Amino acid sequence: MICNEHYPKDFQEFLAQFKSEDDCWNYIFEIRWPNGFVCPKCGDNNKYWLTELKLIHCSSCGHQASVTGGTIFHGTKHKISTPGVYKVIIYKR
Repeated sequence: MICNEHYPKDFQEFLAQFKSEDDCWNYIFEIRWPNGFVCPKCGDNNKYWLTELKLIHCSSCGHQASVTGGTIFHGTKHKISTPGVYKVIIYKR
């Protein structure tokens, strides 16, 4: 899903765009790194792998980043919920 910050027009379109936790994660990833992941520690780009907890592990320096770091979801113990993403989309408009 390439979002380019595509905001759903209404709640029905929102539900169609975000059917799963992965859809939400991918959307936030693409907004944060539209040209691919760039490590915030070493600056290397697109050399990473995902941990079981969906942390982005830089292959160059070993730094781990999260799509939710620095967002309103930062530090949450809960999964990224579709209602939460909907609130962010409505707020960004």
